[in-house]
Amino acid sequence: MRLLPVEIAIDIYRRHFWRPIYEQIADQLVATKVFDTAVNCGHGQAHRILQRALCALGKSVAVDGQFGPKTLAAVNCVSPTALLKTFREEQAKCYERLVELDVSRRVFLKGWLARAAS
Repeated sequence: MRLLPVEIAIDIYRRHFWRPIYEQIADQLVATKVFDTAVNCGHGQAHRILQRALCALGKSVAVDGQFGPKTLAAVNCVSPTALLKTFREEQAKCYERLVELDVSRRVFLKGWLARAAS
């Protein structure tokens, strides 16, 4: 992977991840946050965090890790500011749960929480 040119990595992410999923999100900041989380945690986990945030905002979506039409519709009809705030909170909870499951991960928690807050 170290030898992979940056331009090729960007093209892979754009073609296989951004375009089919995240470019459908109306708010750029929300799309970027969910995409960043997907790169860091995997798509399923990022989508579950997003779905938990949507549920906390009163939207009825399944927390199944799938980014389907119901999740997309819910994302695009809530306040982006409220969604980002709640997403960050849910992301922090996710990282805290990882440490509860394995205390050896505590060394990463400060960095993870900083990433969630960004």
